[in-house]
Formats: sequence, structure tokens, C-alpha cells
Amino acid sequence: MDSIELQFKITFRMIRFLVFVLSFLLFNTSFAQHYSTNELQLIKEINDVLKDNHVEYENIYPKINSRITNCLLNELDPDSKYLTENEYIKIDSLLTGFTLQDRFTSHVLEVARELYKNRLTATLNILNSLGSLDFFEEDSALVSINSNIALYSEDDKALKDRWENILKLRILTRYKGDSLTIGLSNDELNSLLNTKLKLEIASEICKVEMLLTEQHLSRDVLSAYLKSFCKSFDPHTNFLLNQEDNDFRNSLASEFYGTGISFGQDGGYFFVTAIQPLSSASSENEITVGDEITGVVLDGRLVSPACLSLYELNSLFYGEDNTSLELELRSSNDKLYRRFKLSKRMVNNAINHTYSFVLTDNDLKLGYILFPSFYAPKGANGRSSAQDLALILLEMNKKKVDGIIMDLRNNGGGSIIEAADLLGYFIDYGPLFSISTQDNLEGVLVKDTKKGKLVNNRVIFLVNALSASASEIVAATMQKYPNTLIVGSSTFGKATGQTLIPIKSKYTNKSEGTVIVTNIKVFRFNGTSYQKEGVVPDIQLPTIINKSLFSEADYKNVLEPGSARAFHPIQYRNEPIDSLNILVTERENLLEIEAQSKLLEAKFSDSLYISLQYDKFSDVLESLRENQFKKAETFEIVPLEDNEVFLNESNQIKLHKEKDPILNEVFIIFRDWIEIQNSN
Repeated sequence: MDSIELQFKITFRMIRFLVFVLSFLLFNTSFAQHYSTNELQLIKEINDVLKDNHVEYENIYPKINSRITNCLLNELDPDSKYLTENEYIKIDSLLTGFTLQDRFTSHVLEVARELYKNRLTATLNILNSLGSLDFFEEDSALVSINSNIALYSEDDKALKDRWENILKLRILTRYKGDSLTIGLSNDELNSLLNTKLKLEIASEICKVEMLLTEQHLSRDVLSAYLKSFCKSFDPHTNFLLNQEDNDFRNSLASEFYGTGISFGQDGGYFFVTAIQPLSSASSENEITVGDEITGVVLDGRLVSPACLSLYELNSLFYGEDNTSLELELRSSNDKLYRRFKLSKRMVNNAINHTYSFVLTDNDLKLGYILFPSFYAPKGANGRSSAQDLALILLEMNKKKVDGIIMDLRNNGGGSIIEAADLLGYFIDYGPLFSISTQDNLEGVLVKDTKKGKLVNNRVIFLVNALSASASEIVAATMQKYPNTLIVGSSTFGKATGQTLIPIKSKYTNKSEGTVIVTNIKVFRFNGTSYQKEGVVPDIQLPTIINKSLFSEADYKNVLEPGSARAFHPIQYRNEPIDSLNILVTERENLLEIEAQSKLLEAKFSDSLYISLQYDKFSDVLESLRENQFKKAETFEIVPLEDNEVFLNESNQIKLHKEKDPILNEVFIIFRDWIEIQNSN
């Protein structure tokens, strides 16, 4: 080897060494600036939880590399309003060769943070550049339905076009047909809508500026990364920050600590969506559902809710971070602005409460139970769904009803323990369902071991596509037992269960959040699964809410069904299902709702073009909102609620159920069922 070649190799090695040192120094400078050692360790601690508990950890972990990019981008920008295709390519490349090592984690977080920051800044510039729009020019927007892949703009020009479409769609949806627009000329309408547009843009600018603050930027990227790691395993495994954990537990409880106001968001606007009974909010007669939340007082300053994250807003309205809240509302009635100072206290959750009624006609009396969720007590004196149901069933027995309708429509689940307890009220003794874990893939049988039951009558369980998880456990189990019918439409298809495991810092021993981990798969006791497919009812009825719109199968990274050991392969019942189905098809009661269902399914089957020209614009859900069914002539409905806390809500439900065509049909099915069996 000559001296020139040797010198070249030495020089080349020195350059490589210097590049390595420089990269190391740059890397460590970046690491020290934004993320602590404790934060970098979180993903390892989360992985340890998943490794010990997730039902399919060994099968899924090798696939994380191909899944985490879409999950991370969806967490950072779920509506594709900030990022472009360029960021997708960069982050996908960044996550190639995914590992749990601190250096990799730090590098990903720093680069993702910088990319996200740059895109938020670019979006801020786009929003500031938006001017007036012509709401009467020919324009349209393409809306993708049930797309698992985010559709990012090609560049900033395309992103600006997207923002104009988003904002136009919001304004038209909210204000077309509003009383403010009556009698105005096109020019006056255009001026009014552009005034509303400026307010909408201001709200979005405020939100982006909030996301760009140091307080949010680093935390949001870290949270998104941890969530995306969890969701790469399945759509229900997740990481929750402390306030998110509190909110999640409140959603499952019969009571929670808060002001009594539940709120929702529509674009940049926030509204009161519910007022919990006997709360601080309910004592204020001038607060009503539909009021706009225009500001909250922080440190003596009125702040728009659009300038706060949902995390911050939830901590103000719920939880124990503060004992009171001062806020400004714009009345939905007289449009006046008013301020209220609300205190926090433990309040009953009217959403998580079981409501009971008696449906009667001349010769048939049925108990009707609206069962909204499988809620559990939060404190020592809290209510549980199974306990509430037991008291109702005992009251139904006193009323000598001819049968019971258990309405599980829109019941998204909750505690599986509550579901098992509930099933025991309808089953004398026997198998319920089986569960598999990573330690026992064949399955463990869950049985009702207590002799006796509370219900000796026929029971119909009413379900739809939003009946999920614990609701499906009940439906799938009862479909195997006598004196039971499952009626409605196919359920959501979530045959898994989750547990919550807190994460504590090994450095400070403080809570860093909670991991929701899918630790079990659920099967019928004959070993079959309803995962993805859902529970198919014995008698299927048309419904607006169907599986073409809502289904576990539409989620990204969904677990496959599989099978378990068959503990009891036989079915115990012999109901006249075929005869009842024939009678249902001969009736014309549900033709209107069937037509609505087909119309909605056709509109949302793939992609939908919506005109953004004022004269041609039509809200795709307008016909559904305007659809008013007539009061049922088949039965009279009488509430049985004796708790004054829930009387008002019970009466509101009564008015709604009087016009429920599906409930009306179920009442008729019940009569047919009794007549067929009595004639045999």
C-alpha cells in the first residue's frame, strides 16, 4: 500500500470519526433541550406493560415498524390540516428500523417535533393569508368516507385550498337556513358569511398558536409518539396522560367530580351539550343545552376555549385541579352574553344511568329498560349498572310484566365484570363466555355460578351497530339461551377487553399516565368469535346506524377473530325465529327507515362530492335530522323513575321513545312471539 493510499484511508477514517462525533454532539444537544431521560424511558416502560399483558404481543411487535408511521401522523394531524405528503415521507423514513433505545427515541422525537413545528408555522401563515371567499361561486369538496389512510395535501398551495374548503363547509353547514340569513340578498349573505368566516379563521389561528407554544409542542409530540406506539398493536390499546385518564374513568362511572356541564366542539366553537342534574350548573336557570361557551376566566383574563387544548378544557370543567370555574356563555335563547361562576362537586352522571318504563296496550304489558352503558361505581357510595338493573328487574316482577325489552342500542360497553353480573340475572346457572390471554390462548370459561335468576319471562335484547364490547358479550351469550331473542342490526364487532395500568416514573415515582392495554380476547362459550363481524341478530331490522358506517373492521391494526376451545358447543333454545322473521318482512311499518338507511349507505359508501355553492349546498345529514317519526300507536309508555335526580331526563326519554319506530316494531314482535308459542 503506497503512502497516498494509506493517507487517504486515514483521512477517510478521521472524517467518519469527526462526522460521528459531530452527530453525537448535535444529537445530545437536541436531546438535552427538549426531552428528559425520564420521558425517553416512558416508551420502554409502556413496552414492558404491553409485553407482560397484551394478548398478542409476540405476534404484533415485529410488525410495529410498518404500522407506527400512520399511527404517529394520525395522532399529530388526524384531520390532515397541517402536514403535507412531504412530512409523511420524512417521518416514514425516520421510523425505519424502529427500536426502543433512548438514542433512537430522542432522535425521532426531536425530528418529529421540528417537522411538526415547521408545519404549524406554515399553517399559521396560510390562515393569516386567507381573505374573503365567494360563497356563490361554483365549488365543491371531496369527502372520503371510512378512509384508514390520511389524505395529505401535496404542498402548501393544495393545503390552502383544503383549508378554504374546510372553512366553507363549516360555515355553510352552520348558517345556511339560519334565521340570520332570512330575507338577505346574495351580496348581503356573502358579507354575513364572510364575517362568520373571519371569526372561524381567528379561532383556528388561536388554536395553532396554542399548539406552537413550548408548553404544548414538546408534550404533544411525546404524547403522540407514545400513543402511536400503543395503537400500533391494536386500535384500543392506548396511552393516556393523567387528565385523559381521569376523563376516561369519568366516562365509565355513575358519578364524577365537576361543574355539571358537558361540552362539545363544532369547528372553532364550543357548546353546552348536557347539564348534569343537581350540579352547580343545573342550579343556574339561565344555562341551557345549546349555549355557546365563549370564554373561560384564567388569572382574571377571559380566554377563548379555541385557544385552549381539550386536555386543558377538561381539567377546568372536570377533575380536582380547581374547585371552581368562571365562564362566559352566549345564550341559545336570547343570544345575550352572561358570566357564571360554577363550583365543582361530585355529581351524578345522567348519561350513565339505567332508565326503566312500562309499555302497555290492551292485552300486553312489557318492561322496557334503556341500558346506556356498563358503568361502575367510582367511589364507595357510587352506583353500578348491574346493581341498578337488579332493582329495576325486581320492580318489573312486582308489576307482573309479560316480558322485558333490554335496549342496548348505542351502548358502547364498559366494565366486563358488570356484564358478567348482569348475565347472571337472566341465566339460572351455566356458561357465559370464554376469554383468552397471552398465558392461556385456548381460553378460560366464565360461568354464572349462582343458582337462580331474577327474570323468568321472555326477553328481547335490542342492538345496533353502536352496541359494542360488553353489550356484545351480553348479546352473544343470551343468543344461546332459551326465552331470548336478539333483535335489531349487526353489532360493532369488538370482541376484546382492556385493562388500565398506571405508569410511574422510576426517577420521581410520580404518575406519568396510564396504559390501556388489550389483555383479553372474548369468545362465545362454543369457541366462536364475533370480532369484526359483530353479533348478527336473530331478527334483523332496518336501521340508519348500520355496520357500513360503524364497524370494528374499519379500524386500522384491528385484531383478527381467531377461535378458542369449545366448552359448550350446543345451543339451548328453540325460539320461533323463522316464523317471526316472515311476519316482520310482511309489515310495512319500517319502510321509511329502510329507505333512509339505504340513502345514507349510498351516500357514505366511498367518497362524496359536496357542493360548496350556497344555492346548491345541502347538508348530507339534513334529511335525517328533519325526519320526525309519528308517535307510536301500538303502546303507551310510562316512566318508572323514582329518583328526582333523573326525573327530567326520564321524561325526555319518554317523549323520544314514543316516536321510536324500531321500539314500536319490537313491541309487535313480542306480541307475535307470545301468540306463536301459545298456539303451539
